[in-house]
Amino acid sequence: KARPLLELMSQVGRDQWEDKLAELLSGELEALHFGSRFLRKSDVQVDVDVQANVVRDEMGRPLFAVMLLKDVTEARRAEEELVTAKQRAEEIAAFKSALLDNINHELRTPLATILGFASILIGEVTDDQREFIGLIQKAGVKLTYLVGTMIEIPRGALTADAIAGAAQFFSFGTN
Repeated sequence: KARPLLELMSQVGRDQWEDKLAELLSGELEALHFGSRFLRKSDVQVDVDVQANVVRDEMGRPLFAVMLLKDVTEARRAEEELVTAKQRAEEIAAFKSALLDNINHELRTPLATILGFASILIGEVTDDQREFIGLIQKAGVKLTYLVGTMIEIPRGALTADAIAGAAQFFSFGTN
């Protein structure tokens, strides 16, 4: 059994668009485009895109309205899923950035302390001890560079030049 259009609209849609549909049918509006919720015959709600135009007689009086209703339920659902996925990706990116910043700080702070004390000690020790402190400094500088490089990889900021620089800086395969 056919039901009137306004009866098929959800209450929100009906309240929102009843006046606009009356204006369309009276001829005050030429066309109307809106989205609403409608009920199928099975009483399942669907999101619908509605386009309506007035058909007039030769005197310009409105005769009837031609309406096109398009079910956009799946498109709206997919759009909502994309928005949710985007929000989740942004949350993950923010977490990753905070985590990398924290790791960077937690690794570089003790390294800076070690290198700082090594610099102080190098002037106050014997030649044999100076050689060992030099090894500490060299290893600390390499480790600092490595930490910086490793932090930049997940951020996507590592360039080909930085990789080439790392290859020259480190003597891979040797002590």
